[in-house]
Amino acid sequence: MKKIIAFIFLFVSVNVLAQNKSAEDTVAKPAITAIGKPDGGKTEMIIGKEGGSFISSDGKIRLIVPEGAVSKKIMFSIQPTTNLMPNGNGKAYQMEPSGIQFQKPLQLVFYYNDEDTEGNSPLLMGLAMQDDKGKWFALNKTVLDSLAKTLTAAIH
Repeated sequence: MKKIIAFIFLFVSVNVLAQNKSAEDTVAKPAITAIGKPDGGKTEMIIGKEGGSFISSDGKIRLIVPEGAVSKKIMFSIQPTTNLMPNGNGKAYQMEPSGIQFQKPLQLVFYYNDEDTEGNSPLLMGLAMQDDKGKWFALNKTVLDSLAKTLTAAIH
């Protein structure tokens, strides 16, 4: 009976040590890159408290500002840029205004086509944002609509 207990204790000890070691090795570090350069026409629209929406010059991104998200008229813009995100695919987009906390979340809709997903599954796609220091963040709760071929996420 003593041999079985010793074996179980040794197994648990090694297993716990292995788990602690791997946790240190797998700590995720955020991607930080330069900001992309303009790569297409800039689209602008003044939107007030009544809300509104507009689409990027290449038709890939729609920004939807719901009623009550802003309290006064504000210039919004979408500028296609080069995508410097590690493993990023397609263009990136710089959106203004930045640094504003909206009263309601805005909706960001990305339209994709078969060329965008060639060799990959749409289920593996996601959306990310980059802050002014170059740090990338995944947008949580991205909704995939494979029939409409869209990815939608809320931004604040």
